[in-house]
Amino acid sequence: MANAAGAAVTVFMRGDTALREFHQPFVKQVMADMTKRGVAFVPNADISALTKKKDGIAIHYGAQQEETVDWVLDAIGRIPNADKIGLEAAGVEYTKHGIVVDDHLRTNIPNIYASGDVLAKDQPKLTPTATFESYYLFHLLSGQTTDPINYPAIPTTVYTSPRIAKVGVTPEAAANGNYKLVHNHIPDDWYRQIDEETMGDNILIFDQGHHLVGATEFSEQAEDSINTLLPAVVFHYDQAQMWQLAHIFPSISASAWHKIR
Repeated sequence: MANAAGAAVTVFMRGDTALREFHQPFVKQVMADMTKRGVAFVPNADISALTKKKDGIAIHYGAQQEETVDWVLDAIGRIPNADKIGLEAAGVEYTKHGIVVDDHLRTNIPNIYASGDVLAKDQPKLTPTATFESYYLFHLLSGQTTDPINYPAIPTTVYTSPRIAKVGVTPEAAANGNYKLVHNHIPDDWYRQIDEETMGDNILIFDQGHHLVGATEFSEQAEDSINTLLPAVVFHYDQAQMWQLAHIFPSISASAWHKIR
């Protein structure tokens, strides 16, 4: 957004790979497009300090290099707020990754439960994950279930321009399994041509029974496309069930759904 508004933008990277959890060929295309639009990337920046100056903020990085900027956005990840809230006094176990829970979101203290980004877990630390966990705890603590939590496929997106979004099995994981990968070039879709989308691709991943098990896309509407496909991934629709859904036409949902049937 800052770049689109006319600001000079520099991204200082911790390593040499951006957005490691996303399909790297898509990431590289997005970065190339951003670079073409004037965004600068500094890989392996190794930032050592930020200092205030009269004309801005000095970023000290690399081999005694320095760049002065007007504003700094720190986006290096989440740290669980697990310390200084009395967990030690209560005897609740936690690590630097968060609070340790079992498959019922119960801590080592039987009457204390936890949910959200504060957990030490493999699932993505996102709003929909936290919402799902809280809804599960409502059912558990109200006596409506005794089952362990069963996480669904959790979609995620990065709000670059164009966006990158994904859900389920990734192309990298599918390469080591018995899956069918279908590649689609977004500008070939007539509906996307209405908005003059000139770049973008998606990869749809099916098992041998033609159940959609994963999808990843980069495009200006990637998050809406992946949200549309989410029910097929979560509920394991077969091809006959896919044909039972008729979306409003024309729409991004109709465009995305048509490609999986």
